[in-house]
Amino acid sequence: MTKIQLTLTDKEAQLLTMYGEQFGYNTAKTAKFIVQKATEQIFHQSMPTFMLSKKQEGQGITAIQEHRNGNTIPFSGSLDFLD
Repeated sequence: MTKIQLTLTDKEAQLLTMYGEQFGYNTAKTAKFIVQKATEQIFHQSMPTFMLSKKQEGQGITAIQEHRNGNTIPFSGSLDFLD
């Protein structure tokens, strides 16, 4: 865990306090909430998205159905696979 110390202007602290009061948060908890939301947004924007082809999508759906029907076996490691 990393601790961060911030110095806010009076106006910034006032705005954070006013915003936080809506949720029952103090200024520190409000700042942490805003940083968490910004981090979450950055994380989602930086995650690559890969689209499946229609063939791959069909294979995935078939595999899920086979698993639900009990047509699969558990895999606990490469040695089991080789046996």
